Amino acid sequence: MRLGWMMPLAGLCALVAVAGCDGQQVQDMDPQMDACQAPTYQGLVGRPESALAGVLFAVPVRVIRPGEAVTQDFSQTRVNISIDAAGRIAGVACG
Repeated sequence: MRLGWMMPLAGLCALVAVAGCDGQQVQDMDPQMDACQAPTYQGLVGRPESALAGVLFAVPVRVIRPGEAVTQDFSQTRVNISIDAAGRIAGVACG
């Protein structure tokens, strides 16, 4: 029995796992969220901040730690990564 047709499906499943959501959620997402590729990095949420060290970002990144002052400028192509008090990635969004 040939299973070659399953390889593209396996690739899609891996992409969805990295995005941290199902295909419908990605499809329904705000187009501005895609400008900074935030869905690509949603799989980082809940991981320790140290997990960022191994990630190659294709867009500018701003890491925001608790109590840290940040500018109010908005850049739809920049990904903001929020770190919680425990040192874990709490959120990923454009901005």
